[in-house]
Amino acid sequence: MRSALTFVLATVLVVMSATVSAQVPTGVVSGRVTSADGQPLPGVTVSASGASLQGVRTTVTSANGDYIIPLLPPGQYTLTYEIGSFEPVKEQRNIAGTQNAVVDVTMSVASVREDVTVFGEAQVFAGNAHVATNFKQSLMATLPSNRTIDAVLLMAPSVHPTGPRAGYTINGSQSYENLFTLNGAVVTENLRGQPFTLYIEDALQETTVSTAGISAEYGRFNGGVANAITKSGGNTFSGSFRTSFANDDWRSFSPYESTQLIANPALKPKLDKTVPTYEFTIGGPVAKERLWFFAAARKQKQELARTTAGTNIAYTRTNDEKRYEGKLTYNLARGHSVQGSYLAMDQVLENNTAQVVMDLQSLTDQGQPQNLYAIHYTGVLRSNLFVEAQYSGRNLEFTNTGASTTDRINGTVVLDILNARRFWSPTFCSGSVCTGGNEERNNTDFVVKGSYFLSDRRTGSHHVVFGYDRFLDLMKQNTHASGSDYRIRGTSSIVRGEVVYPQFLANTFIDYNPIAALSEGTHLRTHSLFVNDDWRANGHFSFNVGLRIDTNDATDGGGQKTGGGTKLSPRLSAVWDPKGDGNWALSTGYARYVMALNPNLAGSATKNGNAATYRWAYGGPIINSDASAANLVSTADALKTVFDWFDLAGGTSLRPFAAASLPGVNMKIPTPLRSPFSDEYSAGLSRTLGNRGTARVDYVFRNYSNFYQLRTDMSTGRVFDELGNPFDLNVVENTDATERKYWGIGGQASYNFSEGLSVGGNYTLSHAYGNLEGETVNGGPSGASIASYPEYKQMSWNAPDGDLLIDQRHRAR
Repeated sequence: MRSALTFVLATVLVVMSATVSAQVPTGVVSGRVTSADGQPLPGVTVSASGASLQGVRTTVTSANGDYIIPLLPPGQYTLTYEIGSFEPVKEQRNIAGTQNAVVDVTMSVASVREDVTVFGEAQVFAGNAHVATNFKQSLMATLPSNRTIDAVLLMAPSVHPTGPRAGYTINGSQSYENLFTLNGAVVTENLRGQPFTLYIEDALQETTVSTAGISAEYGRFNGGVANAITKSGGNTFSGSFRTSFANDDWRSFSPYESTQLIANPALKPKLDKTVPTYEFTIGGPVAKERLWFFAAARKQKQELARTTAGTNIAYTRTNDEKRYEGKLTYNLARGHSVQGSYLAMDQVLENNTAQVVMDLQSLTDQGQPQNLYAIHYTGVLRSNLFVEAQYSGRNLEFTNTGASTTDRINGTVVLDILNARRFWSPTFCSGSVCTGGNEERNNTDFVVKGSYFLSDRRTGSHHVVFGYDRFLDLMKQNTHASGSDYRIRGTSSIVRGEVVYPQFLANTFIDYNPIAALSEGTHLRTHSLFVNDDWRANGHFSFNVGLRIDTNDATDGGGQKTGGGTKLSPRLSAVWDPKGDGNWALSTGYARYVMALNPNLAGSATKNGNAATYRWAYGGPIINSDASAANLVSTADALKTVFDWFDLAGGTSLRPFAAASLPGVNMKIPTPLRSPFSDEYSAGLSRTLGNRGTARVDYVFRNYSNFYQLRTDMSTGRVFDELGNPFDLNVVENTDATERKYWGIGGQASYNFSEGLSVGGNYTLSHAYGNLEGETVNGGPSGASIASYPEYKQMSWNAPDGDLLIDQRHRAR
């Protein structure tokens, strides 16, 4: 009861403290109004109204019959066209975030026809070079999915969950090279680039996945962009309450569990306990057409059965998680709106580990609290001049990470190298136990942009968007490799019941991983200018001409500059409508996408916050060589023996090293890193199927360039630490010596037969090939290694051209 009361009180506080929330990516409606004889109609009053918009937005067509209504929050809209003696026309269209919907209208005089209402139910992205798919959350809730952004990504064409740890690759990108936003704020995880899930699923409204032909307004990605938005309330009160139940025992056994059960039928790899999840949403008007509110919360305590490796000790891993969202939308004045939100997640992972462990001592209760806040303003200055500004931030902290002591015996983790598992003490140490504080992964983003609409009979209509974007990726880590800074790489281990004994033979090693200096935080700044002209020359031809300029200004945890350079990103496309009636569209385009710098690599060459590695071969007494012996040496006594020998041999002054890696000494970034980029060539054909359906097929070719690599050769030479010890110098740099390419043909279609029946699907035929994987399961982004000791490597052997690991030739939904 106390827990439930705390949950309710915390939810109320979140709603009360929300000031204004991150504005969603807005949509645009534009088009041309003509008379029945094909002549442009100037002076037509065009209005847009809908449940997502406060008030009614109106404009008037130009002398060429052109009009535009920008800054529309995603949702269903009624477009009304009225002038003099002509019959009014109404169009109902769904407008998605980031969409530029073209709606052309023909008006007839009153004596010719009656009032007309056209229902547009087709897929929102058609008739242009922008390849994207929009998924309503109502659809995701109907389908057998978990209703998350991840579920949407699995539905979209050209998206493959084939990266390390099932990371998403889009059009052949590496899995950390995509951009994910929630209400316009960046929710991309700093290190591995996957989307954070601090939202409440029932609070989501829709998600748009863009994979090609993307506007110059968007940058810092090499793959694709996924924009999700949450609900915003409205003029009527509405809400939902959901209770769902999960039970670990309801799932089927994994192949590994089935194998383990054959060997040991007494194992209990599943926990028979029903766990409820509660979530609610509520929204409505504080003052109609003036101030809206929206709030949501979710509470879940997920429990799963786990067993330790080798010892088969049963334990329960718990994910205790609470999520909150509060949002307000305020209409300052006609055409001026402010919206803001605050999302938070309080999460504790009990009995948590990311490694394969053999005992309960290696488990920890780790906290991962995070939040997202943003404020956004939109304003209509004139009928053809509009402005937007947004500031957002996301924060994630890892608390209670790893060991609870720095004692050299009890705080040292022991590795069983033969069986790839570990025991005795948790891996890593941070927070109040070890110096340096908790690890943080944060970002802030400031965007200001304007848009201008120009229309004349000679050049057609131009919708020009221009602006500035400042993004800061901040990662602060001073996490120690273990509580004592030591790891013992033992030969193997011996299991007696639930007790693990180390086996230290001749090939045992001692690792010492000190952090020489604390990190000030890796600051990866990107300053960007962009301009994008959506140009409609006439009824047959339209063009998109855009340019983005990204400038890096990156410093590592020691304040040293590690990233720089300026890169231009042109975005060009053309669309041909053969008949000018919007039914068929043939598109082609070229685009360059420039990726942001990755903190895992840009911050790898400083001693600040990065643990060094000194490795010595253990030469002391052999420990537990006879696995069948009646009396085995305990882990505590074995570690005492190892350290006694190590101290007598000279301790950390012992030479030579079996291996050593010293960030800031034998690993450097001599030239500031530049951003990787990709060149995209695309062509597409789309067809509208009346007002209820669309079909399109697109060809995309991507060539990736300017990769990261680690180089160690005769030219890099040798360096010396402060004690005069020599090391081979490792250089982190950019290279084009490796390659990565992709081509894909994606087809998608949808048709709404009625309000209750719709059919849709997509199919992707693709090939990802080259000789650079660029990331690993355990290490994440790693770059190329072919230039590390090249005298021992051959390109055709160590980096052969062929299918990449991410390659998935066929994919259909």
